[in-house]
Amino acid sequence: MVKCAACAKFMAAKGGETSCPKCSKGLAPVGDTAGKQASPTGHLLDSHDIVAEIRAQFDGMKAEMLLEFQSFKEELRGLRTEVLQLKSDLASIRTDMTFCMSKVAVLEARTAEMETYLTESDIGTTGELEQAVSELKMACNDREQESLFNEVEITGIPEHRGENLLHLIPLLAEKIGVPFQEHDINSIDRLGSPMQENSVGPRKIVIRFTRRITRNTFLQKARQRRGLITSAELGLEGPPAPLYFNERLTRLNRQLFAKARGECRHHQWRYCWIKSGRIYLRKDEGSQVSRIRVEKDLSVLFQDSPKM
Repeated sequence: MVKCAACAKFMAAKGGETSCPKCSKGLAPVGDTAGKQASPTGHLLDSHDIVAEIRAQFDGMKAEMLLEFQSFKEELRGLRTEVLQLKSDLASIRTDMTFCMSKVAVLEARTAEMETYLTESDIGTTGELEQAVSELKMACNDREQESLFNEVEITGIPEHRGENLLHLIPLLAEKIGVPFQEHDINSIDRLGSPMQENSVGPRKIVIRFTRRITRNTFLQKARQRRGLITSAELGLEGPPAPLYFNERLTRLNRQLFAKARGECRHHQWRYCWIKSGRIYLRKDEGSQVSRIRVEKDLSVLFQDSPKM
């Protein structure tokens, strides 16, 4: 009788047959199997061989584990180095942050001091700056007005395309009664952009005289004949229109003069006029004459005068 080492089946021994017909594994005689085991090839192995094989496998596993453990130790050592470097970097960052916080505290203290100083001195400084700016604006306006002292504005003269304004000079001299020639005129032009189809009225004419005395004489005579000179008397085409002669003013003075006239109407002041580019007001005959240079002068002048 023999026994299959794999499936544990007993069968009769047949000659030198050494493999199981059912599972094709090695067979072992029943009486001679003590301490032996069939190898995968069907040969019987001694127990010493089995122990040696197991020890060899264990030694191989041990060597592999030692290699893995050694690799793990190296990786752990590298990780430890990186952790130490990270701790050093964090300590450096903490030191830098402490330094920055101390600087920020110093800056906050200095900023608070500056704010306190500026707050305490702001009122005086701002007032001085505003006063200086106001004085500079008035000085610039006065210089600009002086540059216009030789000029006269004429309103009401009809405008035509291709017109020649020089032919108006002898006509104006004759009607106003002031003898002057073309050489007394520096320039004569219309103000603003060229006339358009939708223009409401003719543009003003500006005459610039070569001498101020000629301009003053011309303006004085023209004002004496205010409302008496029309475009028809000059032989100009179109319906008759009254002509107005005025001093040339800066933009600021024009705005201020318009506001002054409005305040005079509200408070029933009778006189508001321009002389040499300066604005003057007077309530009635015999009252004090006041010069207006800025809007604040109007507020001060009319603060106690009720509106009508």
